[in-house]
Amino acid sequence: MSNCMKSIFKLGLILLSIVVNAQQTSRAMSLQDCIDYALENNITIQQNILQEEIAENEITRTSGNLLPKLSAGLSESANLYHNSRMRVNSYTTQFDFVQANWTVFNGFRNINLQQNAILDQEIASKNVDILKNDVALNIANTYLQVLFNQALVEIAESQLLLSQKQLEIVTIQYNGGVVPEANIADANAAVAQDELSLVQRKNNVESALLQLKALLQMPLDTPLEVQDVDAERYIAQLGLGMTSEIFRQAMEIRPEIELRTLQVEKAVNEQAIAEAGVLPTVSLGYGFGTGYTYFKENPNGNFGDQFTDNLGHAFTISINVPIFDGYQNKTNIANAQINQESALLDLENEKYKLRQEIEAAYLDAVNAKQTYEASLKNVEARTIALDFMQKRYDAGFSNILDFEMAKNNWVAAKGNLAQAKYDFLFKVKVLEFYTSNRFEIN
Repeated sequence: MSNCMKSIFKLGLILLSIVVNAQQTSRAMSLQDCIDYALENNITIQQNILQEEIAENEITRTSGNLLPKLSAGLSESANLYHNSRMRVNSYTTQFDFVQANWTVFNGFRNINLQQNAILDQEIASKNVDILKNDVALNIANTYLQVLFNQALVEIAESQLLLSQKQLEIVTIQYNGGVVPEANIADANAAVAQDELSLVQRKNNVESALLQLKALLQMPLDTPLEVQDVDAERYIAQLGLGMTSEIFRQAMEIRPEIELRTLQVEKAVNEQAIAEAGVLPTVSLGYGFGTGYTYFKENPNGNFGDQFTDNLGHAFTISINVPIFDGYQNKTNIANAQINQESALLDLENEKYKLRQEIEAAYLDAVNAKQTYEASLKNVEARTIALDFMQKRYDAGFSNILDFEMAKNNWVAAKGNLAQAKYDFLFKVKVLEFYTSNRFEIN
C-alpha cells in the first residue's frame, strides 16, 4: 500500500471516529434524562450526601456508648538508687490484662444520644431530598424554556418563508408593471428583518441550552440536544384537582414537612438529654492484672511467676449524684423547652408556607390555562385575518404595510401561544409535583 493510500486510510478512520463520537455525545436528552444527570452530578447534592454519610457514622459512634469500654495495658519501670552506703537496682513490670468500664445508667442519656444521631441522619436525608426537588424543578423550567425558544425559531422560520413568498409575488407584480419599485424595497426590508429575527431566535436557543448545561453542571463544550414533548397531548390530559386534596397529599410526602417534624422529635429528645443531667449516674468496673518486681541484688522470682503468684481482680461500682452545678442543668432544661416550642412553631410555619405555595401554584395554573385557551382563539383569528389579507394583497386591494401588519400580528399570536402552552404545562406539573415529588412528562 502506498504512503498516499495509507494516509487516506488513516484519515478515514479519524473521520469515522469523529462522526461516531459526535453521534454518541449529541444524543437528544429527555427531561427525565436531564433530571437524572443533574441529580447524579450536582456538586451540592454530592456534598449533602457526604454529610448524610457522616451522620450515619455518628449513629455507630453513639451506639458504642451503650457498650462496655475495654482496654489492656503494659507498663514497665526501672528504679536506680545509689549512695555511699547502699545501692539498689530494681525493675518493676506491671501488666494489666483487662480493664472494663460500663455506664449502666445515666438518666438514659446515652440512649437518647443514639436516638439523636438517628434523627440527625434522617434530617440529613430530608435535606438531600429537598435539594433534589429544587434541582429537578429548575431543570424542568429551563428545559421547557429551551423548547419554547425552539418553538419561536420555527415560528420565525415560517415568518421568513411568508416574507420570501411575498417578495416573489411583489417581484412578479413589479415586472408586470402592477406595483411600483418601492414595494420591492419594502418586501426586501421585510425579508431582511425576518432573517434578523430568525438569527436572534436561534441565539436565544443557544443561550437557553447554555443555562441548561450550567444547571446540569455539564462541560460547556459538550454537545446537547433536548427531546421535544407533545405539549398539546399532555395539556389535553391535565387536570387541576382541588387545593384541599393537593394540600392533604403534600402534607404526607413533602420533605420540608417531614424535616420540620423530625426537628420537633429531635427537640423533644434533646430535652430528655438535658433532663438526664439531674439524674444519678451508675457505673460498673472490673479489672484483673499482675505485678512483678525484680531486685538485682536480691532476686525473688522470674517474670513468669507473676501470672500465677500475683494475679489480682478488682470490681468497682460507682454512683454519682449531681447536687449543685451552678444552675447548668436547670438552664439546659429551660433552653431545651424553648427550642422544642420553637421547633413546633417552625413546623406550623412550614405548613402555612406549603398551603400558601399550593394556593399560589393553583392560581398560577388556572391563569395559565385561561391564557392558553385565549391564545388558541387568538391564533385562530389571526390566521384567518392573515389569509384574508394575503388574498386582498394578491388581488391588489391592500398594500404591503397592511400585509406586514397582519403577518406580524399572526407571528405575535403564535409566539404568545407557544409561551402560554409551555407555561401552562410547567405550572400544572408544578402543582402535581406537590403530591408526587416527581416532575414527569412521560
